[in-house]
Amino acid sequence: QLYVLDGHLQPVPVGVPGELLIGGDPLALGYHRREDVTRRAFIDNPLPGHTGEKLYRTGDIVKWLPNGELQYIGRLDTQVKIRGNRVELGEVETVLNQHPAIHRAVVVVREDRSGGKRLVAYIVPEHPDSFVLEEVRRSLADRLTEAMRPTAYKVMDELPLTPNEKVDRDALPEPETGRPDLESEFIPPRDPLELKLMLIWEDLLSVRPIGIKDNFFDLGGHSLLAVRLFAEIEAVSGKELSLATLFHAPTIEQLAEILRREGWSPPLEKVVPANAEGALIPLFLVPPAGAVGLSFIELSRHLGDDQPVYVLLPSGLDDEDNPTGHMSEIAKVCIEEIRRLRPKGPYILGGLCFGGYVAFEIAQQLSAEGVQVPLVVLFDVHGPRFARSENLLVFHFRKFASLQGREKLHYLAERWRGLKRRAQQFGFKTAYRFFHSLGMALPSSLRRTRDAHLMARLTYSARPYPGRGLLFHAERQPEGFDTPLKGWGGLFQGGLLAHEAPGDHSTMMHEPHVRIVGQQLMDVLRPLNRELADDNGRGGDSSRITDMDVV
Repeated sequence: QLYVLDGHLQPVPVGVPGELLIGGDPLALGYHRREDVTRRAFIDNPLPGHTGEKLYRTGDIVKWLPNGELQYIGRLDTQVKIRGNRVELGEVETVLNQHPAIHRAVVVVREDRSGGKRLVAYIVPEHPDSFVLEEVRRSLADRLTEAMRPTAYKVMDELPLTPNEKVDRDALPEPETGRPDLESEFIPPRDPLELKLMLIWEDLLSVRPIGIKDNFFDLGGHSLLAVRLFAEIEAVSGKELSLATLFHAPTIEQLAEILRREGWSPPLEKVVPANAEGALIPLFLVPPAGAVGLSFIELSRHLGDDQPVYVLLPSGLDDEDNPTGHMSEIAKVCIEEIRRLRPKGPYILGGLCFGGYVAFEIAQQLSAEGVQVPLVVLFDVHGPRFARSENLLVFHFRKFASLQGREKLHYLAERWRGLKRRAQQFGFKTAYRFFHSLGMALPSSLRRTRDAHLMARLTYSARPYPGRGLLFHAERQPEGFDTPLKGWGGLFQGGLLAHEAPGDHSTMMHEPHVRIVGQQLMDVLRPLNRELADDNGRGGDSSRITDMDVV
C-alpha cells in the first residue's frame, strides 16, 4: 500500500507533492538494533480504519499522476544550514512543486562569491511560454521564511536524470549571473551616485546588469548581504544608515535619493573598473562627452572574465573640475590615470563618439613615447576626414521635395534648430581659438564639460597614426552618413578593420546589440593577445601582428 501524505500526515490530491509512505503486510518490523531510527521511520498509520497498522516514511517526495502512476520529485531529508538557519531542501521543493505554474522543481545549495551558502531553484514550467518567475517569487515570499527562499533561479526545459530516473543534481548547471526576469523595467544609472551604488550591488549580489528600479531582495539579497551592503556604503560615503532603510528603500533609485537628502555625493573617480580581473592586455575605453560610460560596462560583460576593462572619465564631470578644451591636454590627463593603474604597457584603447577622438590622441602620445598600443577601437565615431555621401544642400533639397504639406514645415523647423546648433558650434570654436591664442583660461560659461569637449573635437587636427584601428559602424546610419569608414580612412597606417554593428548610433552599444559587438571585439582581441605574447617571447615588434589591410 502506497500513501502520499502532506506535512500533517494527511492525503494530498492528485498532482500535489507529498511524502511517500509505505504500508501493508510485507512491511518490515524496523531496523535491526536501531530503535531510534525505527521510531522515526516506522510510525502508526494515522488514517481512519487502519488502527494498529504501521507506515514506513521513505523520505521521498512524490506526486500522483492522473494515470495512477507516481512521479518521483526529490528527497525530504536533505537538510542544510543557510545563514545559521537549518533548512530542509525537501520542504522548499514541496512548496515550489505545489505552485500551479511549475511542472517540476528541485533546490540545491551553491556557494556565492563570498563563500557563503545560497539556495538555487531549478524549475521546469508547466507552460514555458506563459511562465512568469516573478509570480513564483511572490508566492514563496508568502509561504517561506527568508532563509528558505532561493536567491537564484534557473528555468529549464527539463531536469537531468540518473539511470534510475532520479534528478542528477551533480549535472545541474551553475545559475547565470545575468539579471533575472523581473517585473521592473531595466533602467541604467543616471548619475555618478547611482553608478557607484550599482557597482556595489553588482559585486555583492553577483548579478549583472542591475537597474536602478530593481529590488534588492528580488535579486537574491538577504539580511546578511544587507549588512555588507551598508558597510560598503558607509565606507565610501561616511554615512551610517540603519538596516531598516533597505526595507523602505530596496532599490538603487530610492537609496540614492536618501543619500542625496543626507547631503552626500560620491567623489567621481577618473577611472571606473568595469572588470579589474584577468591577465590579458587591459582595454581602456573613453565614453562620449559628459557621459559615465555605462555602455562600456555592458560591453565588458561580453568580453570574458579574463579581459580587464577600464572606463576613463575625462575631467569635468564634477563641479570642481575645470575641463580643458584642448584634445592633447585631455589625453594627457587620461594617460596619467592609465599609468596610475597600470604603470607599464601595452594598452588597448577605444572610445565612443567624442571618446574615440580622445582614444586616438592617447594612442598618438603613447606611441610617440615608444609605448605599445596594439589596437585602437572606435565605436561609430565620425573621423576628422568624414564627408557626407552627397552634397549637404543637394541632400536637404531632395529630402524637402519628397515631403508633403505639414511635413515640409516640420522639416524646416528641424533644420532651423540644426542651423542654430551649428552656429553655436562655430561660436565655441572661434571663442576657444581666441582665448587659447591669448594664453587665457576659458570663461566659466564655456567651461562646462560638454562645451569644452565639443571645442576640443572641433579644433582637433588629427595626424596619421602608425598603429592599427578597429572601427565598429552602426548598421543603420542617418541618410547621407552611410560611409563605411566614417572619415578614418588613411589615418591608421598600420591598417583599419571595419565591422558593421547591429542597430543605430544610440542602440548599438546596448542590449541586445552590444552582445554581438562584444563577441566581434573578443574575436579580434583574443588572437591579438596570443600573437603579441608570442611576438614578445621572440623579442619582436608588435607592428607585425596583423592581417589588416591598410585603408
